[in-house]
Amino acid sequence: MKALWLNDAGAVRGAGLFARSHAAECRIVSAADDLNWFAVAAKAYGVALQRGIETEAGLALIGPKAPRVLRLAGLDPTLSPLAFIDANWDGVHVMLSRFGEHGGFEIWSSREAAPIVWDRVREAGAGQLLVTAGAHALDTLDVEAGVARPWRDYVPARDVQSSVPTPRSLSLESLVDPGHRSFNGYAGWRAARIGASSRIYGLLIDAEEPAAFAPLYAGSRYVGLSLTSRYSPALKAAIALAQIEEDSAGSGTQLLLGASLSPWRRKLELVSATVVDLPFLPVPDSIEA
Repeated sequence: MKALWLNDAGAVRGAGLFARSHAAECRIVSAADDLNWFAVAAKAYGVALQRGIETEAGLALIGPKAPRVLRLAGLDPTLSPLAFIDANWDGVHVMLSRFGEHGGFEIWSSREAAPIVWDRVREAGAGQLLVTAGAHALDTLDVEAGVARPWRDYVPARDVQSSVPTPRSLSLESLVDPGHRSFNGYAGWRAARIGASSRIYGLLIDAEEPAAFAPLYAGSRYVGLSLTSRYSPALKAAIALAQIEEDSAGSGTQLLLGASLSPWRRKLELVSATVVDLPFLPVPDSIEA
């Protein structure tokens, strides 16, 4: 399941996924390391921790042909979102999962077996238009899907007294169970729900160049800030995530974005941007088998 963990003041310290392997073991998958915080909590409950990133390698396979590539490679892609399964892949132990937000798959293995996994996937995808892509491409998919990431789009509340970011400001309140009152930061979370707030929205920018971390104005009034911005090949437009005051951010609202869109110009240019509902592009309902 997807979950948040909050600091004492009710702000978002981290976000990730908890996957139970069996009764005595679970896996935490997060975009940002927070090992020390978990270590303190684990010690209090007699739980042992192992940092998987030091022993494991992961390869993501995303796109409509991902199931077909897995079948050609000898892996069964019959797996629900957020699920995972261990497999013996012709002598190589792997874990196949669907933890990501983009409808794809991940193959986890030991670091020593990673070159074998890479070669097998490349060979299986040779006739399926498989191409390699890096972090920049994943950032583009994140923006299209409306996914904000820690340290890229917001600073996690690692200080126990920090009051931001709140689950509401990150549009992640659906991950908080209001009927559960014993989680860390409950009182602070409840207090933060009262009053005006900003939230993360989408921006369709009236320019070809992305504009990250640029101020947003409603007329002459500052109302927010763009976050990660990318050119979307699917939408053929520059888009961005943005933190905007809720009373200034209805879908279709026209704002002005102040950005230096040309690297040789230092003058701030104002371009129009339209607030849109997230995600820009939904995860496909079905993928090619």
